[in-house]
Amino acid sequence: MKQILLTILALGTFAVVNAQDGLHNRGELYVEPGAALYVGGQFTNTTAGVDFRNHGTFTLTGNFTNDQVMSWYAGKIIFDGNNGQSINGTATFNTKDFDASNPIGVTLNTPLRVDGVCSFSEGLLNAATITTPIIFTSNASHTGASNASHVNGYVVKEGNGNFIFPIGDITHYEPASVNFTTNLSGTRAKYFPTDAGSAPYAITGYSPVELLFYNKLEQWDISPLSAATGTVTMYWNSTNNVGIGATSDLRVAHKIGG
Repeated sequence: MKQILLTILALGTFAVVNAQDGLHNRGELYVEPGAALYVGGQFTNTTAGVDFRNHGTFTLTGNFTNDQVMSWYAGKIIFDGNNGQSINGTATFNTKDFDASNPIGVTLNTPLRVDGVCSFSEGLLNAATITTPIIFTSNASHTGASNASHVNGYVVKEGNGNFIFPIGDITHYEPASVNFTTNLSGTRAKYFPTDAGSAPYAITGYSPVELLFYNKLEQWDISPLSAATGTVTMYWNSTNNVGIGATSDLRVAHKIGG
């Protein structure tokens, strides 16, 4: 097995690493501000590593395996492969800026925590389970979400203020936003192109008019991890239109129980 072991890598401008078994950090990997490191293959941040400090731009075409606690820095990590990529390992993958730029997609097998900007350039970010979400800190935001590039799975948002959850169902971007006034431990959201299940229609909400029927083709699950308050905004399009001719007839229903 071929390995490239680096103790300290200080880059002035640009460096390229191509190896069959990729790059293994067993020491301290440092990318200087304004520098760029391109790894054509896999990257493993091992338990023997002291730190992975990215102040520049780190581009990867293979999988990222993180078994070491990571620090947040001002750099950017770009997933830019032509085959499906994944984030694996025993520790949460922390980064400042993250760019999903893989047309096949990136799969999270460990949590991804973003403290800066998450750019949806190309392809899906797959976060299939509640234990492997993408987490946006109180400082984080995102840009570029679309039908072709969004989170297919779970998103957690920490902190207060307005946030649009960049969620969808592989082929359609179906966001929901919350303007948080309190959000103690974060709030998790996921879009489901499925039936939420029937429940008695009540008139105990904001409207005295009882609902006639509900859309059985989609639902959004927005769940505080502890305590959270705020205003939820839903976005409607014709993707799963059940025959409503006027948007003035639409209502948002909150299912309790069931």
